[in-house]
Amino acid sequence: MQSCVRPDSVDEDGFGGMKVLQLVYSCVPGSYRGGIPKIAFELARHQAKLGHEIHICTTNYNSSIPVDVPLDRAVWHDGVCIHYFKATSRRRMRSPALQQYLHRNAASFDVIHSHNIFLPLNSYAAQAKRAT
Repeated sequence: MQSCVRPDSVDEDGFGGMKVLQLVYSCVPGSYRGGIPKIAFELARHQAKLGHEIHICTTNYNSSIPVDVPLDRAVWHDGVCIHYFKATSRRRMRSPALQQYLHRNAASFDVIHSHNIFLPLNSYAAQAKRAT
């Protein structure tokens, strides 16, 4: 999967901001099926406007409905880099591909913020960050 790097990631004072990963079970901007995905995206969008490099890792579901999103590359939406991963369980939002991505890339983020109460995605984030 390709990565996103903000072309304007360093301002005139040399501040590059933080590299932040928002982890949420669902994120289809403009087509939200619940408050958590909307809050996660709006938070990410505003953090990006402040000069931070923001990534969202999410699944190919919009709540419990599968959506057609690119799984082979990251996409930009309103200043935020979104990585979609195939979920193998729509009820629990399990995603081995997302888990592997976190283990490979957790060390490159300053902050990982998980918005997934009672879902395995929280465990993925904790395990990956602990390993680094």
